[in-house]
Amino acid sequence: MGVLKYINQTFQKKGIDFLIFFITSVCNARCKHCFYADSLNKANEDLTDEEITKTIKNLGPVKDIAYSGGEPSLRSNIVEISKQFYDQCNTRSFSLPCNGLLPDRIKQVAEGILEQCPEAKLLVNFSIDGLNEIHDRIRAVPGNFKKSLESLKKIIELRDTKYQKRLFANVNTVITNENYKEMPDQLKFFRDNFDLDGHFIEVMRGDPKDSSMKLPSLEEIKKIHKLGLQNDLYYANKKYDRGKFGADLGRYLTTTLVVGAINYLYYTQERVLEGKKWEMTCKAGETSAVIDANGDVRVCELLNRVANLRNHDFNIHNILKLPAAEKNMAMAKAHACDCTHNCFIYNSINHTPKVRMIDLPLKAIKAVSKWKLFQ
Repeated sequence: MGVLKYINQTFQKKGIDFLIFFITSVCNARCKHCFYADSLNKANEDLTDEEITKTIKNLGPVKDIAYSGGEPSLRSNIVEISKQFYDQCNTRSFSLPCNGLLPDRIKQVAEGILEQCPEAKLLVNFSIDGLNEIHDRIRAVPGNFKKSLESLKKIIELRDTKYQKRLFANVNTVITNENYKEMPDQLKFFRDNFDLDGHFIEVMRGDPKDSSMKLPSLEEIKKIHKLGLQNDLYYANKKYDRGKFGADLGRYLTTTLVVGAINYLYYTQERVLEGKKWEMTCKAGETSAVIDANGDVRVCELLNRVANLRNHDFNIHNILKLPAAEKNMAMAKAHACDCTHNCFIYNSINHTPKVRMIDLPLKAIKAVSKWKLFQ
């Protein structure tokens, strides 16, 4: 990313540029920490192909689509839907979370999206919450860890052979009381054995399916965040070496821009867990929104539904003007619901010039200076 592009993105025209789209409710895992479990496997309620087409037609420009589910790869026509976003909404970034249970299908979807959307990038984010039996126990699927590694290898191979500058292979790990002690070993395992683009740490959010799933202490979370940031510095430099960030930036500046947002994310999450407020205003409903698999629209995943697309001509913009939506947006602006949700923190960072141009770089410079990179 060039400096001018970074500045332009900071001051870009406001509007929904980041959409979380639950493309299916169907899931082949039974994750203990799932906050969406009550809405899963209700395919008869999911938006039809025709209804999705109508929704996209009314959407307007949306830069980033983050798929969710269910397991997104189980939607049979996800490639065709992505092509519609690409053509009609000028979408140039897709995020595909996956549980890794279907290696060949995941590779097929990734290659299909990149072929049909030749100027877009695709982030395939593998949800892996532990090593071996810990991961399988949390996901409630025997053999899931082994399948995830197989899927990850296929995506890395596809990236390196055909799409080095457009396909990104990441691992996402949700911190819980069941896996936090193993986090150092897990980070090291993937760093030593896989050529990842990133390994991201998330704080468990919402109400988990299994009430025994809790967060570890704040002290432990801070330790994991520090370790995770060192990992992020390592991956940022590796991506620079592969040429993914372009030759117009020096290593130090590139690392600062990339790691800065992650560092500010962790800082914001820790503030919330300490009972403090964000130091910026949440942009939920203003620059980001959510469409559930059944067509319900939310300004944030963690807030109540506003209305259903089926009752509003499949036009999300009309729904976001409703009193219920305005009430939720007012709550977010008043810091009445500050949370630890990665996606909404990132999006708010990207649309807060002071944070993006001043606070974020300063914290990043401090972090880059403080920790030595892995050799």
